[in-house]
Amino acid sequence: MSRRQREAGRRLFGRLTRRQWLYVVIIFYNICTNVIKLSFLLQYRRFLAGKWTLRLCNWLAFALIPALLVASVALLGTACFPITVILPSMAGKCLPQIPVWYFTGSMSIITDFVIFLIPLPAIFKLKIPNKKQKAILLLIFSLGFL
Repeated sequence: MSRRQREAGRRLFGRLTRRQWLYVVIIFYNICTNVIKLSFLLQYRRFLAGKWTLRLCNWLAFALIPALLVASVALLGTACFPITVILPSMAGKCLPQIPVWYFTGSMSIITDFVIFLIPLPAIFKLKIPNKKQKAILLLIFSLGFL
C-alpha cells in the first residue's frame, strides 16, 4: 500500500470516533446476520424438495427475514444507546434500548431455531441403511446450530 493510500484511509476513517464506529458495527452486524440467514434458506430451497419446505423457505426468505431486517435496523438505529452517545441532543427523542434489544434478540433467536429445524424432517425421512450414518448426518446438520 502506498503512502497516499494510507493517508487517504486515515482521513476517511479517522473522522469517526469509537462510539460512532460502534454504531456502524451494530447496524452492519445485524445486516450481515440476516443475509446469512437468507443464504441458508436459499440453500435449503435448492436441496429440500418437499412442498411445505419450499413454501416455508420462500415465505421466510422473501417475506419474514427482510421485514425483520428492516424493522431491526430501524429500531437499532433509533435506540438510545448509540444515538445519545453520538448525539446528546437526541436524549428525549430516542427509543428505550432494553425493549429494542429484547425484541431484536428474541426475533433473531426464533428465526435461528426455525432455520435450524427446517432440514431435520427431510434428514429423518432419508432411507439410509446404516443408522450410524444417519446419526452422523444429523449431527453434521446440528453442528451448524452451534
